[in-house]
Amino acid sequence: VLSAIHQGCNYASLKAVPLINFNRHRLHLALTHYIETLEKGHGEVLSPAQVAEREFFLPLVKPDNGHLTVKIGSDLKTVCRGGADELRQLRSACPNEQYIVNTDGKMIQLIFLENAEGVDLIRGMFHAYLIKMHNSGTSVSPLEDIAVTHQIAKAEGDRLVHEMENLGWKIKTEFISIESFNSYRLSLKNY
Repeated sequence: VLSAIHQGCNYASLKAVPLINFNRHRLHLALTHYIETLEKGHGEVLSPAQVAEREFFLPLVKPDNGHLTVKIGSDLKTVCRGGADELRQLRSACPNEQYIVNTDGKMIQLIFLENAEGVDLIRGMFHAYLIKMHNSGTSVSPLEDIAVTHQIAKAEGDRLVHEMENLGWKIKTEFISIESFNSYRLSLKNY
């Protein structure tokens, strides 16, 4: 009984004290809301307090379904099943980014480059969530979906990050924990 009361108090404290760093669930809540409101006209960025109100925490229970559709840090063979040619196409679809994103229409694979910083982590996840939520069925190929959503990510990404900072979110690398302990980072030479 005391253990259940203790867990309940911990859960209530999570909602009462907004955290200003992103873990995967907090970023999921922020990006999902932003994209949903973006589709209605103008993306709204949630404050840490607003995210805390929506945050869900139970030990050993995944708080959202983001992990079912967006996989972060897979090995390169999984991300680019088509080999070097597919890697070149993905880099061309999203030039100058510190991440590579790919999809088969169901699962989105996201891998960050070795020098990716906090802003890049947010941008990569934003792009992955745009692909996840875009899923219009009108594109000819997954590569086209990636290119189309990249244009949206580029157009909205600076405003998203700027508003996150203005609302008190810490977006430096050390404050963002979205990769698991066994996630790969990629080092590319001459790409």
